Amino acid sequence: MDNRAAQQRIGQIRQQIVQEIDDKDQKLEYAQLWAGFYKKTLQQRLDQLNKIQNVNVEHFKDGGLSLQNANLMVENCIGKIGMPLGLGLNFLINGQYYIIPMAIEEPSVIAAASAAAKTIADCGNGFETYSTRPVMMGQIQLLNVENYSKAECLIDSNKVSIINRGNQACANMVKRGGGIEDVKLRQLGEGQASVDIFINVCDSMGANIVNTVLEHLAPLIEEITGHQVGIKILTNLCLNRKVTSQFRLNIEKMNYKNYTGQQVAQMILNAYKFAELDYFRAVTHNKGILNGIEAVCNATGQDGRAVNASLHGYACLNGKYKPLSKYWVEGNEFIGELTIPISVGTQGGVMSQNPLYQAVLQILEYPDSQRLAEIMACVGLAQNFAALRALTVEGIQKGHMSLHAKNIAISVGVPEHQVEDAVLFMKNRGSFRKETAKEFLKAYHLFQEIGKVKGKKNQSLCTFSAQFQLEGSQEKVELHVVFDCHSNKRIDVDFLSKSEISIKLFGSKSHTWFQHLFKIINIVKIEEESESLPKKGLTVKLKVISILINLLSYNLLIIDYEKTRNYLNYVLNQQHIDFPDGEIEFKYGIALLTELLHIFEYNIQQFIGEQVLKNALLNEQNLIIKSHLNSFELWQKAKLDKEFQMGNFWLYRKKRLSCTMMLLCDCINFKTIDEKLVELMKQLGDVYEIEITLTRDTEKWKDATLKDPNIYTYWLMQHDQLLQGDRNCVLDQFKNESSAMLEMKRQRIQPLLPSSMAHLSKQATTAVSLLYQSRF
Repeated sequence: MDNRAAQQRIGQIRQQIVQEIDDKDQKLEYAQLWAGFYKKTLQQRLDQLNKIQNVNVEHFKDGGLSLQNANLMVENCIGKIGMPLGLGLNFLINGQYYIIPMAIEEPSVIAAASAAAKTIADCGNGFETYSTRPVMMGQIQLLNVENYSKAECLIDSNKVSIINRGNQACANMVKRGGGIEDVKLRQLGEGQASVDIFINVCDSMGANIVNTVLEHLAPLIEEITGHQVGIKILTNLCLNRKVTSQFRLNIEKMNYKNYTGQQVAQMILNAYKFAELDYFRAVTHNKGILNGIEAVCNATGQDGRAVNASLHGYACLNGKYKPLSKYWVEGNEFIGELTIPISVGTQGGVMSQNPLYQAVLQILEYPDSQRLAEIMACVGLAQNFAALRALTVEGIQKGHMSLHAKNIAISVGVPEHQVEDAVLFMKNRGSFRKETAKEFLKAYHLFQEIGKVKGKKNQSLCTFSAQFQLEGSQEKVELHVVFDCHSNKRIDVDFLSKSEISIKLFGSKSHTWFQHLFKIINIVKIEEESESLPKKGLTVKLKVISILINLLSYNLLIIDYEKTRNYLNYVLNQQHIDFPDGEIEFKYGIALLTELLHIFEYNIQQFIGEQVLKNALLNEQNLIIKSHLNSFELWQKAKLDKEFQMGNFWLYRKKRLSCTMMLLCDCINFKTIDEKLVELMKQLGDVYEIEITLTRDTEKWKDATLKDPNIYTYWLMQHDQLLQGDRNCVLDQFKNESSAMLEMKRQRIQPLLPSSMAHLSKQATTAVSLLYQSRF
């Protein structure tokens, strides 16, 4: 290579490097400007658009079209219909980034097109486009043509005269470089022919001007050919006005979800082949392309019906309906291409009647008709690529229904500021139905009511849900809790999901465990002798909430004893305390526990009339939590200081199984409730709790750690026999001491029970034996 050639090559390399740097800088600047745009509020988006694009955004708020102008545009006008207007982002077209307005009511289209455009920009060099001049074709129908060759010669020999006469009808367009460019005759058969007039319509869509020219030429055509003229109309199949968009992607960079680039490329090719082979699939394939194109048509004031007609006509031009886009692989590049005949305009039409369209064109930097058509082709290709990728990798419904959930939420009355929360609520439950949105709404209203009572301010919200079809109960219990988690991170937990956070906060309890527990609980169930139990659903609901509070408060003490103890002491004493800091799971658990306590109290205050029962239920729930705090405190003293208080530890430890709460909940349906009945339930519950604690803790003590309080382990530590717990003589000693206390309480309660409840003591023993394997 000589010096001159070497210098030239070095210059080329230097220019290429500079261009690559410029491209990277442009991508970085664009990314910084528009990152997280979807997370902003509507007003924040408008403010950003106004600042960056210097666009008057007021027209976007009302649609731009006045009622008066609407009345002038159509017949029998009665109003206007609005349509959402969004921005397609990340479109790198011929080296320039575009923000593309898109108006469409279908969810997921704008998001999908933007995501695909980002892939095409990041994994390649964006879109490359080219287009033909804006030439439209008009048709003048000739009838009763007997000699086609003669008619063709007459048209051809008079072409100049026809062009000159036609241009008289579009003089202003001729001045702008447009006008008639060619005239041809096509034989149709059965005595008919079409005089095709090809007109450069510049930056207009062309329908009106083409039809005007045809009407003006009709008499001349009749005079020249001697044949009768039929209809005069443009064709929407504008084969002389085509646009092509293409992208090339590095296959190695096409990784998506859990799939490699090679796998994604092959799956898309397979899906494209499906559309090539089957016209049923091809129609839907092309509908996806039009999702993108028509959205831009709507936003820019185009005739979307004309565009649809042209594209579908082009798809079956060769006698079989085919996909409009093409995909193939060259070397390590995946290539997508879309070529379509499309007529759009940036001048004339309805644009002058609605200032919104001018604002939209300003966002697009005032493109001419060819550039606008190229932009539309890129959006159509991006939308098609996104649809194929979603179909092949994850299924179209997953993303589509997540976005459609917004419409569902709005339809059931979810407030605008809570729509995103409702969407996440539905998404985490895998159910995009109105019933699920209503569940969120119900939980949200409850949160609002409790908030009013407690004086809480609403912030970012988390959710918790639990659904149980419980044995022994005809009631299906569903809890949907919305609460402030005091964190920027949104968390949604389903009790039955077995997620890491659910297991950490509630243990490994499952739906089966809950089913079994309720079946046992109902063995010792107390029911009033009445056929009507109007509050039966409330009874079961309060039991479930209380069990969840019990599990949650206990496990939070295991997770972080100091912080949980301090916080709960203040909460139970109704004193203010700053929300504790900690890991997100801990903060979620504390916030959920607080909200469950509020819901428990709210249901009691709202739906239970007897004050004595209200007080008993609220006091018992507080006693359960206080007992957890005290049992953990005594547990710590026993472990660290060898200080033992067996009587007090018994008093607190037995509340872990909350049998008294279950019996008090059964009293909700009693016709009459007094202090005597409540006190009797407490004594009966005390016996039940001691018996079940003895059985449970002796069975579980081997699995228990010194982190988890256990009555048998506590007794073993007190007697310095922690390693001897399996010996029969040690177990017998504990049994004798404990059984004596239990038997004394049984004898004390038995005479107090009315005949209708005399069976409960034996039923309690039966229930305990079904829950745990007794070692006594």
